[in-house]
Amino acid sequence: MRIHVGVDTNILANWILHDAFLQSEKKEVLNTHAEHRFVRGRIAYEIVEFLATREEYGMTFTLLNVAELFHVILRERMIIESYREGIPLREACMTPRRRRDVLTASIREELESFLSEYVERLKRMGARIARFQPSFSLLRYFTIHYGLESSDAFILATLLKDPYLAVFVTQDEEIPRRMKEFVLTKKDEEGRILHEERVRLMTAKQFREEIIGQGKKIEGRKKRVS
Repeated sequence: MRIHVGVDTNILANWILHDAFLQSEKKEVLNTHAEHRFVRGRIAYEIVEFLATREEYGMTFTLLNVAELFHVILRERMIIESYREGIPLREACMTPRRRRDVLTASIREELESFLSEYVERLKRMGARIARFQPSFSLLRYFTIHYGLESSDAFILATLLKDPYLAVFVTQDEEIPRRMKEFVLTKKDEEGRILHEERVRLMTAKQFREEIIGQGKKIEGRKKRVS
């Protein structure tokens, strides 16, 4: 069975931005701002393409990630259209929601086709959507003890229900800083620990350096305890 790697919305969004930037026929969609985010995009691109080509790993994310992804790309396009109308890029980045009028019907149709194409590409790569029900206790735990935003708590609580998930990778460096790994324990009736399940939280830079660069293997989630 494949070892699953959970990817955050920022990984998916920056992969799309970078891939669109690299493909000349799509530069009109996300050109200017994609160049502005080139470095982050390149790292995300390497991670997604790496996972897509390795048989031992499977990429996974939640429906909330998909919804956030659509919102991010829509926001990027509003920034670009505002920039094309003469709004300075810095100002356009700060007030994109006020500029929804820049998206004409034809642009919205173009974006819908653009996003559908990338969703289909993810499916062909073998990516899967985790459709588990997050537990109330995990949502409460991540929010109260780690101070995670509600969306981050929901995504993590959902992905952790996947018994094959071993790593969660994100470009939000604050999440792995607060919680480097999550440990679940299975005990017998007498309270003795039978095994542990460890899920590591990694930044995109860590993943690229250790897993892609150094060739380290991602270990399975379950560890027997002697």
